[in-house]
Amino acid sequence: PISATALCSGVMDVVWLKRDVRLHDHLPLAMAAASGRPFALLFLYEPDQLSHESVHGSHIAFVNEGLEELEERLRKFAGGGEAERFIVTACLEATEALAALHARRPIARLLSHQETGHGVSFARDRRGAKWCRPNGF
Repeated sequence: PISATALCSGVMDVVWLKRDVRLHDHLPLAMAAASGRPFALLFLYEPDQLSHESVHGSHIAFVNEGLEELEERLRKFAGGGEAERFIVTACLEATEALAALHARRPIARLLSHQETGHGVSFARDRRGAKWCRPNGF
């Protein structure tokens, strides 16, 4: 992956982690790594998802632990320093975050697991797909 501070020229893939922050057996991550293109790992703290009745503080703490563990494993793999971050995180609505990334470095593909969730996550995925089409991916 490219570090969060190295978003520059050329196209990239984005692996949207959603709720799946594991490194092992992660098909979207494997697809990005196999493409030969730079890729960014994206995790979003989405306000509409966080405010859903099914979300509890323990869920967020669990995800945060997983993100930190993944970050540490990526640092060891890439030989990065303690300050180097490989996962782009933001507290934004999905299309806002994708637009910001796309403005910094064009996105070639958006890869993620298909999740089974509630209506709010389904609506978010539909907004994301609608945003992706006119942007060429």
